Amino acid sequence: MLAVALGAFGLEDEIGKKALIRRVLDEGTENPRSFANRLNDSRWKAFAGAFSFGNAAGAPTWSLSFREMITAKYVERSFERAVGDVDASFRLAMNFRREARAIAGGENVDRVGWLQIMGQRPLRAVAEAALGLPPSIAQLDIDRQRAMFEAKAEQTFGSKSARVFADAENVEAAIRRFFAATSAKAAQTDYSSGATALTLLSGASLSAGAAIGLILSNRSA
Repeated sequence: MLAVALGAFGLEDEIGKKALIRRVLDEGTENPRSFANRLNDSRWKAFAGAFSFGNAAGAPTWSLSFREMITAKYVERSFERAVGDVDASFRLAMNFRREARAIAGGENVDRVGWLQIMGQRPLRAVAEAALGLPPSIAQLDIDRQRAMFEAKAEQTFGSKSARVFADAENVEAAIRRFFAATSAKAAQTDYSSGATALTLLSGASLSAGAAIGLILSNRSA
């Protein structure tokens, strides 16, 4: 049951974190300072809001509609995982379409929206590619990272706030930019591999050591 509950919110990989799960459920979401509300990962807040016994109303696990809702969420996420087994980019895009809009419609989005996106690797991967930001910026101070996301968002979508993703057109535009960036990267990799093959087949007088070095340098690119 826990695996299904976590999987419905994309938290299936966190199943081993029993202490964290217990704290999230115990504290609920009604207190602004509760643990789930202070985490940058908005999935925990959604999970706590649905299942938390720390909220006054408790978790309506007895309700058929609640069970159907959780099942539907789990099936949707399972489908995304299956798609991801074929093409990881499609899973990232499907996840971004849902989660970015959820974050954009959340409380304090102007203050914490980008932090929430930055805190979830799948969302961050799409946002970075869509905005033309290199993954290496993750090494920078968190405030500087956020400033870079905000600046690029304003340049691309006309607003520095993650609230821009409340607009479905902006979400789809971001996804298109993500696919364009990943396609360009794949094409560059294919070109590099092809160039290596052509060099090796061109009859150029490469020594065995030089040929091996060329292949290894291409693999590490």
